[in-house]
Parts: sequence; C-alpha cells; structure tokens
Amino acid sequence: MFSEVREQYKGRISIGNNSVWLNKLHLSDSGLYQVKIDRRSGGFKPPEYTDFHLQVFEPVSKPNITTENLGDNVSLSCFSSQGSEVTYSWETLPPLW
Repeated sequence: MFSEVREQYKGRISIGNNSVWLNKLHLSDSGLYQVKIDRRSGGFKPPEYTDFHLQVFEPVSKPNITTENLGDNVSLSCFSSQGSEVTYSWETLPPLW
C-alpha cells in the first residue's frame, strides 16, 4: 500500500483497515481535510475523495465554582480554570425530586 502524506503530517498519520488516524493533534490541525483513495488494482477505478472537518479542542481544567446564597438568589462564580479560550455558561435544571 502506497500513501502520500504531506510533510507536516509525516510521523503522525496511521493508515489501515479503511481508517486514517491523525496522532499528536495540535489546535492548529483544525480545519477542512480531504482524503483521496486511488485503487489501482483490479482495473481502473476513478479516485474516491472524502472531505471532512476536524475540530481540535484543548483539555480544560476542572473549574473551581463557588456559590453564595443571597436569600432567594444564588451567586455562582468560577475561578482557576486553565485553557486558552474558556467560556462557561449556566443553566437552570428542573428539580431532581
């Protein structure tokens, strides 16, 4: 099996059993990719192309959340989360009982 891999992916691509793996991901690996499959055995077949979008996320540390009871209201604060672009949101869930 012959595979042509661009320089920036050499040593990080694994190919086999109808699968392609990209290892050691970086945030900059996010984007649109195209896989070209050219089957040369058993007669001529046109190449098959598959496009896919890869989105790489970095791990985010568990947030430290504090609450403060203010009568009928509760104040929630988030501290000590590590990551380059961390966004938190809050939502009200129905009671568990």
